[in-house]
This record gives sequence, C-alpha cells and structure tokens, in this order.
Amino acid sequence: MCLRRELGIRAALAVLSPIAMFFLLETSLRVAGAGFPPTYFVPVPGADKLAPNGRFGERFFPKGLVRVPAPHLLANPKTAGVYRIFVFGESAAMGVPEPGLSFGRIMEVLLARRYPGVRFEVVNTAMTAINSHAILPIARECAGYEPNLFMVYMGNNEVVGPYGPGTVFTPAITWLPLIRLNVWQRSTRSGQWVGSLLPARQPRQDWRGMEMFKDHLVPLDDSKLADIYGNFRRNLEDIVAAGRSAGVPVLLSTVAVNLKDSPPFAGSASAERFRAGQQWMAAGDTARAGEAFARARDLDELRFRADSRINNVIREVAARQRAILVDAERVFGPAPGDELFYEHVHLRFAGNYLLARTMAERIEVPGQPAGEWPDAERAAALLPYTPWDGYRMAARMQAMMERPPFTNQPGYEAARRQRLGELATPADPAGALPLYRAAVAVRTKDIQLALRYVDLLRAAGRLDEAVEVWRNLIPRAPIIKEWHAGLAGVLSEEGRQDEAVAEYRRALELDPEYDLAHFGWGLALARKKRAAEAAEQYQEALRINPAYAEARNNLALSFAAQGRLGEAAAEYERALELEPDLPEAWAGLGAVRFQAGDFTRAAEAYARAVRARPRTAQLRYDYGLALSRLDKLDEAIDQYREALRLDARSADIHNNLGSALARQRRYPEAAAHFRRAMELRPGFAAARLNLERVPHASSEGK
Repeated sequence: MCLRRELGIRAALAVLSPIAMFFLLETSLRVAGAGFPPTYFVPVPGADKLAPNGRFGERFFPKGLVRVPAPHLLANPKTAGVYRIFVFGESAAMGVPEPGLSFGRIMEVLLARRYPGVRFEVVNTAMTAINSHAILPIARECAGYEPNLFMVYMGNNEVVGPYGPGTVFTPAITWLPLIRLNVWQRSTRSGQWVGSLLPARQPRQDWRGMEMFKDHLVPLDDSKLADIYGNFRRNLEDIVAAGRSAGVPVLLSTVAVNLKDSPPFAGSASAERFRAGQQWMAAGDTARAGEAFARARDLDELRFRADSRINNVIREVAARQRAILVDAERVFGPAPGDELFYEHVHLRFAGNYLLARTMAERIEVPGQPAGEWPDAERAAALLPYTPWDGYRMAARMQAMMERPPFTNQPGYEAARRQRLGELATPADPAGALPLYRAAVAVRTKDIQLALRYVDLLRAAGRLDEAVEVWRNLIPRAPIIKEWHAGLAGVLSEEGRQDEAVAEYRRALELDPEYDLAHFGWGLALARKKRAAEAAEQYQEALRINPAYAEARNNLALSFAAQGRLGEAAAEYERALELEPDLPEAWAGLGAVRFQAGDFTRAAEAYARAVRARPRTAQLRYDYGLALSRLDKLDEAIDQYREALRLDARSADIHNNLGSALARQRRYPEAAAHFRRAMELRPGFAAARLNLERVPHASSEGK
C-alpha cells in the first residue's frame, strides 16, 4: 500500500511539477514586466477607456512585419444607450487605404440618419494581413465588451495569412489544434520569452506588401487547401459562437472581389480563363463572363482573394448557425471591376457604400422610428469624403500597385497609364477644408475624423493647426506611440526640431524598440544640420530593424553631408539591396556618383530614380545634368523639358536647358530660356552671363 501511494505521489508530481513551474515562470515574468499583453484592447491609463494594443500583432507576425490596428477608443463600461457593432476582418474590412472611410464608417453614418434616436458605435477591429486564426481571439475578447451586433467580413487572407500554406509570417501549419496551441503559447509571457531566446528562422524583413508573397504559389490542387477551408469553417463557427455567448446576433458576409479588371497574379490556367472572360464580356454576355472570371480567380496561384469555396463556407455556416447572411459576392454582380475596387480586393468609396448600405439594411432597431437612407452623395458629405480624399486614396493605391505582383499581371502597363491619367490633376486640399471644419465642429470626439483632418491640414500647409489637433488628440490616449510620432513629424516639418525630438523621446518611452521614432529623430537632427548625430539615430533604427531601407538611405545621406562619399555610396547600395526600386536611394546614389565625377554611373542611377518617380521635376533635372556632362544633349534636353512641364517656374531648369540648347547652337531658343530664368529669379548672375555669351542675344536682351 505504501509503495502504491508513493508511486501515486510521484506520478502526481510528474504531472503537476511542469504545471507549477509554468505558473511560477509566468507569474515571475509578469511581475518583472517582461513580454507584452496579448489582448487586442488595453486600458488607457487614467480613463475608463480601452485602446487597441499596438503589440497585439506580435502574436502572429515576426519583427519588421507586425501589423497594427487602426486607432480608436472604446468606453468601458459602455455608455448607456449606445448600440455597439464590432466589425471583424482583414484589410478590406479595415478600409485600406483609409480606415476612416471604411464600410464600417459609412454604415455608422447611414444608421445614424436612419435611426436618429439611437447612438451607433461601429468598432472596426480589422487588421491588414490577418486571417481567421487571429480574428477568432479578437472576437472572443470583444464578446465581453457589451456588443449589440457582430459583423464579419473576412476570407481574403486564409491562404497567405498566418499559418497558411502561402504565408511569409509563420510556419505553414494546417492542423488546427497545433495552430491554436501556437496562438495560445504566444499569448503567454513564458511563450513570448522562449520565443525571444530562439534564433530567428530568417533575417528580419521590412514590410513590402504583397511583393513578399510572389514566390509562395498555391495551386488549386494543393492538398493543403482542404485543411484551410476546414479550419476557416471551424474558426467562423467559433466566431459565431462568441457572438452568441454575448447574446447578440451575428452578421456574416461573403467577400466580393474584383473579377473583371484584376487579372490573375500567377498561373497559366487562370490567365486563360481570364482571357475567356474578357471575350465573353466583349460579346456582351456578362453572366458567362462572370463565370469565367470567377474560375480565373479560383485558379489564381497567388491566393490574395477569397475564392468560391471560402464564400460557400460562409453561406453554409450562416445557414446552419442561423446567422444573418449578407451575400456581398452576389450583390456586387457577376463581374464587378474597377468601378467598385482599386485593385483585387480593396474597395473604392462606391464599393464601400454599396457594402455598407447592404449590411445596414439588415439591421433593425425595434421601437425606433426609421428615416430615409442617405444616398451615396449625402453619405459622402456627412463623412466627409471629398475629391481630396479620393485623390489621396487613389495615389496611395497606385504607389502600392507599382510593385510586384501587380507588375506581373497581364495588361499591367495599359492599366497603369489609365490610373496615372486619373491622377494627372491633383486635388486641392484647401478645397476640402470647409467640409472638414464643419464635420469636426460637430463630431468633436471622432478620432478617425480627427486623424484625417490632421492629414488634410498638413497637406494644406497649415502646420500650426495640425499641431493643435495633435495636442488635443494625444491626451485622450497617450499610450499610442504612433500619435506622438505623428505630432513629432509635423513639428519637425514646421521647423520646431527640439519639440519634435521631445515627442520622439516620448514615443520611445512607450516602446524603446520603435525604429520609426529613431528614424524621425534622425531626420529632425538632419534638418538642424547635425549630420553626425542624425547618423547615430539612423544607425539605432537599423540596429532594431536591419531591413529598414529608408533608414539606410538617410544614413547614406548623412554620410554624404559629412563628405564621406565612399561610405554614402556603400549605404545607398545596401538600401537598394533591401528596396531595389527606392527612388530616394537611386537619386542619392546618382548625386554621390556625380560629385565623384562618375557621370556615366550617375546617369544610370538617375534613370532608375526617374523610372520610379517620373513626375518629380528635381529628378528629371538631375538626370538632365548628368546626361549633359556626358554630351548626350538631345536626351538631356528631353529631361529638362519634362522637368519644366512639371515645374515651369524653376529658374535653374530654364538656365540649364538654355545651356544645353546653346551647346547645340540653337541660340534663339537658348536665349529665351536664359531670359525666363532671369524673370523668375531677378539677379540670377549665371543666367545673365550665359545670355551675354549667346551670339546676337546679349544686346537683344537689354
């Protein structure tokens, strides 16, 4: 009996000892302040509010690739009378390129007008690059924050997001219990600590968007896809269960994507079906075209779009779980295209309005008198959504589409020319100011509106007003490091470098490993002509994030300012290894090579910079200078003329164009440009001397 008891005690100790050790380690690490809170929301000190946790993404992404939520505040407990809707999803639900104009924001405006007696609060928890494995813990957490409705719009990232077979973020795992164990252990301080001790599987990367996935092909016959669809179903069912546990209805939406105007990213079979769709479309048979386009999407081996199986799972779960179904895929029609989308999945204002209106119509508030739904034009005025917003959002998306895998899509160049044509005339930010001022005066606590307003003020050159907005915003959530960095950026731009540095220091107090704050600090020092100290800050940013191409570029710039041209050239080349199309690095490398007298290689570098930023007058001008030194006068003149088209009031461009024309003995044209340079800059000695040297021109010009 004693032996049996002893064996039992030993067995119990064998089981309980590791558990006890785990709890001891976990408690010790928490007391020591190690690791980070794993929750999506964290308390705002001194207020009954919660803010998104900037480190939540570290549970699912490696350093350098961590995605963060859009900033918002959540009253806890909820204010009486508020109807709170949580939105769950990925970047399309988040509202990329502008979270402040997502379908959730539009829906909030629509519901407020429809039911004026109710205060609606739409809390958008969506994040770029996450998938259902990350969304599930967010939903479970939000069930405890007094929701009235759960709303789910997800499915684009199941293959390329964390744990998927096409991911770059985590190991590709298809067995759901192991995925959930991995997600759980990253939520513990012990798991975070152990993870920090393990050597990195690969060098730290910087975020490069969809380009990072271009080699991660997953064909339709890949056996792992069956597991992906099964995991998605289980996660979606559990999200519905989380809503039900809070006693609220759950709205599930299928995912609409661009079928007609977004060709497949990879795979010959998908390209063939897409061409068939174009032929049916040209023949006027939209239904057959839609079927072919949908099949092309399903066959696309770079799986950035929710496919037919994903949407069918959503429909099936909605039916079995008795959730509210919004079938966005069918609402958007058989062949939606660029009229609703920027590219493959992200919605234009028209697409966001259509989705918001469709969802809002499924929401009923018993006992409340219902008004009219605002149309798209009225909703735009209420948000506000202005031509400046439209231009800025289109420009952001165009910048994203200048890189792979978009550049590999069939018909890319023709589509690019069309988009650039739409961006040919920038919208005036000043024209948007009256609408924004009116909206801000009414919605004084609207954080998303305030963030858009501060961007508008900055674009309109009203930096002092932008600083004031930041000063009023930051006390509401001083734990958001990005806000301190945002204020610092405006202060630095305004020339208030010491104040900017103070804000960067505050950001670093919140997160000592915040590479962007070191980068901004370096920029502030560089603007004070303290190149050596700026270099130290850029080097600190690079210590934290060795793949930070912009920091590498600015380090090179600081070396160049100190006359260390060889080191500068080497840093520019390292920056270009990280970011081969970084125009600033090509321009800087061109400048260093020009200073060194290597005009051939300077021209090559400037050519790459111009290719990346064709609408930048300074780059065209610099390229023209290098070509002129190589006696390639026709090419130099072409660059100067294009630079003048972009900046007609530059005296330097007129002067150097005149010099190139004079070298070709085109004296009347040269004289005209020298005179124009003198008109633009009275007392321009170089232009006057050049004019005096032009045969038969000096007396003419007096």
